[in-house]
Amino acid sequence: MKKIYAIKLVNGKPTTIHEFRNKEALISYASSKIYEEATNTLTINELIKTIGLERIYSKEVKKFNKLYKDGKIGWLVHLTPFNF
Repeated sequence: MKKIYAIKLVNGKPTTIHEFRNKEALISYASSKIYEEATNTLTINELIKTIGLERIYSKEVKKFNKLYKDGKIGWLVHLTPFNF
């Protein structure tokens, strides 16, 4: 499965990119953040919205990568619980 990218916006400005290695990692993150109702959503986009993030696609990651390299935003990688 492809990676899933989402971004946290605060006051309309990006603060953190979340990189989920797969849908299971996204569900695990949502459930660990006490968004249990979110884990029953139908689509990845709905789940991302429910936990307060905005979805971005791989073609958009490049522009945020520069902000990350400049130290202006954070980057979190979420693995499934089985990928230790």
